[in-house]
Amino acid sequence: MLASLEELNLTATALKNLPSSIGKLKNLQKLYLMHCASFSKLPDTINELKSLKKLFINGSAVEELPLNPGSLPSLTDFSAGGCKHLKQVPSSIGGLNSLLDLELDWTPIETLPKEIGDLHFIRKLVLRNCKSLKVLPESLGDMDTLHSLCLEGSNIEKLPESFGKLENLVLLRMNNCKKIKRLPESFGDLKSLHHLFMQETLVVELPESFGNLSKLVTLKMLKKPLFRSCESESTPSFVEVPSSFSNLLLRN
Repeated sequence: MLASLEELNLTATALKNLPSSIGKLKNLQKLYLMHCASFSKLPDTINELKSLKKLFINGSAVEELPLNPGSLPSLTDFSAGGCKHLKQVPSSIGGLNSLLDLELDWTPIETLPKEIGDLHFIRKLVLRNCKSLKVLPESLGDMDTLHSLCLEGSNIEKLPESFGKLENLVLLRMNNCKKIKRLPESFGDLKSLHHLFMQETLVVELPESFGNLSKLVTLKMLKKPLFRSCESESTPSFVEVPSSFSNLLLRN
């Protein structure tokens, strides 16, 4: 047995499955299964990899994540971006107690479990182009260590009222979130927010609390101009700025 193996890279192979004995690789720290188009199932014994720090299954055919509560205690980076058959994130994801970076972009996931708020060390969450994801759980606000959140191109309709609890959020990407019409009043509580990208959204009015974003350095809210006809009305292409906006000192 490959008892000393620390890294296993099977990227872009014709691999269909992993043997259950994978769980015996007690020293394995990095497992790469990216772009394995025929690979559709992770074995349950993946939970036995106590030393695993990085698990990348991007672009594979994996349909579900067989995670047990409290398993993979060393896992810091998990990416399932581009897994086009992955529709569900299990509630056990909240038990990945060391997770820092979670990437679920370009997947057809429909919901996030409320347990995602139990990821108390998470720093980066990527949900780019998750077209089937329309709602974020209120428990998202419990991810108070989150530094970077990417929602670009998703179909999320609104941000939860708890959003302002993300007190360490530095970077928020919301470009092309074309279903979002408003920001919660708690948005102004994002005391650490430095960079906000929200081009091409339906937001036409900023909350009064927006002026409390004292550390904001970059704000991009470009909207393509929409033209009104005599017969119909369209969403205005301008954004209404609150009086508190004068409190901001935007710097390069």
